Amino acid sequence: MKPVGTVAIAALSLLLGMAGTAIAQQEERQEQQQDKPAESRDNRPVPKPDRPTEREARPAQEQQGRQDQNAPRPEQRPDENRARQEEHQQQQIQNRNQQGQQRVQDQNQREQNHRMENQDRREDRQEQGARQQDRREQQQTRREPTHGRRIPEERFRASFGPEHHFHISRPVIIEGAPQFVYSGYTFVLVEPWPTEWAYTDDLYVNYIDDTYYLCDAFHPGIQIALFISS
Repeated sequence: MKPVGTVAIAALSLLLGMAGTAIAQQEERQEQQQDKPAESRDNRPVPKPDRPTEREARPAQEQQGRQDQNAPRPEQRPDENRARQEEHQQQQIQNRNQQGQQRVQDQNQREQNHRMENQDRREDRQEQGARQQDRREQQQTRREPTHGRRIPEERFRASFGPEHHFHISRPVIIEGAPQFVYSGYTFVLVEPWPTEWAYTDDLYVNYIDDTYYLCDAFHPGIQIALFISS
C-alpha cells in the first residue's frame, strides 16, 4: 500500500507543477503584450477583401458608365454650345441677307422688264403715230392739180379705170417732179409716193371729181393726185 500512495502523491505534485508553469507562462505573455506600443497593434495586417468576379463587376461597370454619361460636362462645353449658337445665328443672318438681296434683284428685274415693255409700247405707238402723221401730212400737202390735158372718154374707158392695171418701175424725177408715162400720156405725181406702196403693185388711173388719181389695187384707201402734162 505505501508504494501506491507515494506514486499518487508524486503524480499529483507533477500535475500541480505543470499547471503552475503554464499559469506563469500565460501571465508572462500577457505582461509582454501590455508592454508593446500601440503602433504595433495598429500595424497588424488587415485582411484583404475578396475580389469580385467578372460577372459581378460588369453591372457595376455599366452603372459607372451611365453615371459618367449623366455626369455634367466639362466647363468647356458651354463655350462650345455658345459658339455653335453664335455660328447658327450668323448663318441665319447671312441667309436673310441673301434672301433680301435676291428679292431686291427680282424686284429690279421686274421693274426693268416693265420699263422695257412700256418702252416697246411707246415705240410702237410712236411708230404708228409717225405713219399716221405721214398720211396726214400727205393729205395736207395735197394740192389741187391744174387742169391739164383731158383724156377722151372713149380712150379712158379703153385703157384706164379699175379694170386696167399696170406697173411702173419707178417714177422719173424731172424738174423736181416725179412722173411716169402710161398709154401715151405723161402723168405727174402731185403728192409723194406712199410708203406702203411697192412699185410692183397693180396700179391704175381713176377719174374722180374732175381729178385724175393714181390708185393701188392692194391699198384702196390711198390715192395720189395726178396732173397730165402731155
